[in-house]
Amino acid sequence: MPITPVITINGFPLPTSIAANVYHVVYKEGLVFTADTVSLSIADPDGSFRRNFKLKAAVPLTLSIVSPKRTRNCGTFYIHTVKMRGEKGGGTDVTIDCTSIPIKPETSVRTERKSKGSEKTTLKALASKVASENGLTLQYKAAENPKIGRADQHDESDLVHLGKHASENDFALKIKDNTLWILDRDALDKAAPVGTLVIPSPGNPGGINGVGGLASWELTECTEDIYKACELRHKDHKTGKIVTGLVEDPDCADVGITLRHKHNPHHEESTDTNDPDTSEDVSE
Repeated sequence: MPITPVITINGFPLPTSIAANVYHVVYKEGLVFTADTVSLSIADPDGSFRRNFKLKAAVPLTLSIVSPKRTRNCGTFYIHTVKMRGEKGGGTDVTIDCTSIPIKPETSVRTERKSKGSEKTTLKALASKVASENGLTLQYKAAENPKIGRADQHDESDLVHLGKHASENDFALKIKDNTLWILDRDALDKAAPVGTLVIPSPGNPGGINGVGGLASWELTECTEDIYKACELRHKDHKTGKIVTGLVEDPDCADVGITLRHKHNPHHEESTDTNDPDTSEDVSE
């Protein structure tokens, strides 16, 4: 089944003649990253694309993926890199890389490094402050609101600083469509699947929910040299207590070993240099 990308640049749709020359579209959406990204490759042998579209940083681009079964609105992105490649007698190719994080003066969440500190706050309050200062709307979708005794931001952007606190609580952070999202990874793992990936077979087109569109796939599972369990031990600076825990993989092969990880959070910022629990990681 045909899948068609629908693209606008700076509010103007690509003319049919230029859209037909878009030969490679990569749309990445994930929770490991703080933004979604889009990369477009356009064949421009006669220069019509270069003459009709003035490309520069921060120009907005929208992408929708249209198929006979459904339309996926991927959102608004902002151009941050433009690459042109030409060959004698081979025409020119233009590659455009975009991010979903707004690139504009009032949104310096990714580009401006800051040094400051705050005390007795919460993750939601910190996220709300970052969103407000950068012209973003906050969508806090986590059920819990962890307390933060002390938050030191030293020569790092708001996005990096907030991302550290989100990661420590197993939350995901993302900026998309001028909205800052805080998501609970555990809740996402328990959510219903959006579809089933069906590998093509004779008489079956495969694809998401078996409706076709799957060109290639790769599945990898490591069967050895893995940990069968993880033992964690750290000191909570707010309470002074030592917290321990053990998580095991019941399906791990017998050759698996246990990772014993002693970790003192933010020990580089702690003045308690004599604390024996600041020892290095140990694996057995």
